Amino acid sequence: MLWRAVSPSRAYGKHVFRPRADETLCRPCAQQAAGETHCMKWPLYAPDPDGEFQGPVRRRERFKEVLGEDAAHAGARDAQRDAEALRRPS
Repeated sequence: MLWRAVSPSRAYGKHVFRPRADETLCRPCAQQAAGETHCMKWPLYAPDPDGEFQGPVRRRERFKEVLGEDAAHAGARDAQRDAEALRRPS
Protein backbone atom coordinates (compact mmCIF):
# COMPACT_ATOMS: atom_id res chain seq x y z
CA MET A 1 0.00 0.00 0.00
CA LEU A 2 2.75 2.45 0.86
CA TRP A 3 4.39 1.86 -2.53
CA ARG A 4 1.20 2.93 -4.31
CA ALA A 5 0.96 6.07 -2.18
CA VAL A 6 4.55 7.10 -2.88
CA SER A 7 5.00 5.95 -6.46
CA PRO A 8 2.62 8.36 -8.31
CA SER A 9 3.93 11.40 -6.46
CA ARG A 10 7.52 10.54 -7.39
CA ALA A 11 6.53 10.41 -11.04
CA TYR A 12 5.81 14.13 -10.86
CA GLY A 13 9.02 15.02 -9.01
CA LYS A 14 7.43 15.27 -5.56
CA HIS A 15 8.01 13.10 -2.53
CA VAL A 16 6.03 12.11 0.54
CA PHE A 17 7.49 13.12 3.88
CA ARG A 18 6.19 11.84 7.17
CA PRO A 19 8.40 13.29 9.92
CA ARG A 20 9.43 11.17 12.85
CA ALA A 21 10.62 12.67 16.12
CA ASP A 22 12.70 15.78 15.37
CA GLU A 23 13.14 15.33 11.60
CA THR A 24 12.70 18.50 9.58
CA LEU A 25 13.79 17.27 6.14
CA CYS A 26 12.99 14.18 4.14
CA ARG A 27 15.87 11.94 3.10
CA PRO A 28 16.39 13.33 -0.45
CA CYS A 29 16.25 16.93 0.78
CA ALA A 30 18.61 16.15 3.67
CA GLN A 31 21.10 14.55 1.26
CA GLN A 32 20.93 17.55 -1.04
CA ALA A 33 21.45 19.95 1.88
CA ALA A 34 24.40 17.86 3.10
CA GLY A 35 25.93 17.95 -0.38
CA GLU A 36 25.56 21.73 -0.57
CA THR A 37 27.14 22.12 2.88
CA HIS A 38 30.01 19.84 1.85
CA CYS A 39 30.65 21.92 -1.27
CA MET A 40 30.68 25.10 0.82
CA LYS A 41 33.24 23.63 3.23
CA TRP A 42 35.44 22.04 0.57
CA PRO A 43 35.10 24.04 -2.66
CA LEU A 44 37.54 21.70 -4.40
CA TYR A 45 34.63 19.38 -5.09
CA ALA A 46 32.08 22.10 -5.87
CA PRO A 47 30.44 21.91 -9.29
CA ASP A 48 31.09 24.64 -11.81
CA PRO A 49 28.51 27.41 -12.21
CA ASP A 50 27.73 25.85 -15.60
CA GLY A 51 26.65 22.72 -13.76
CA GLU A 52 29.50 20.54 -14.98
CA PHE A 53 31.38 18.59 -12.33
CA GLN A 54 35.14 18.76 -12.81
CA GLY A 55 35.93 16.05 -10.28
CA PRO A 56 38.63 15.96 -7.64
CA VAL A 57 42.20 16.99 -8.30
CA ARG A 58 44.29 13.96 -9.13
CA ARG A 59 46.89 12.79 -6.65
CA ARG A 60 49.93 13.62 -8.80
CA GLU A 61 48.64 17.10 -9.58
CA ARG A 62 48.03 17.70 -5.88
CA PHE A 63 51.57 16.53 -5.03
CA LYS A 64 53.03 18.85 -7.66
CA GLU A 65 51.13 21.78 -6.17
CA VAL A 66 52.19 20.95 -2.61
CA LEU A 67 55.82 20.30 -3.53
CA GLY A 68 55.88 23.48 -5.62
CA GLU A 69 54.59 25.49 -2.66
CA ASP A 70 57.13 23.85 -0.35
CA ALA A 71 59.94 24.63 -2.79
CA ALA A 72 58.82 28.25 -3.01
CA HIS A 73 58.71 28.53 0.78
CA ALA A 74 62.08 26.79 1.10
CA GLY A 75 63.59 29.26 -1.37
CA ALA A 76 62.23 32.15 0.68
CA ARG A 77 63.58 30.59 3.90
CA ASP A 78 67.02 30.10 2.33
CA ALA A 79 67.07 33.71 1.18
CA GLN A 80 66.07 34.87 4.66
CA ARG A 81 68.80 32.73 6.28
CA ASP A 82 71.40 34.11 3.86
CA ALA A 83 70.33 37.67 4.64
CA GLU A 84 70.56 37.00 8.39
CA ALA A 85 73.98 35.39 7.97
CA LEU A 86 75.24 38.47 6.15
CA ARG A 87 73.98 40.73 8.94
CA ARG A 88 75.74 38.78 11.70
CA PRO A 89 79.27 39.82 12.47
CA SER A 90 81.80 37.08 11.90
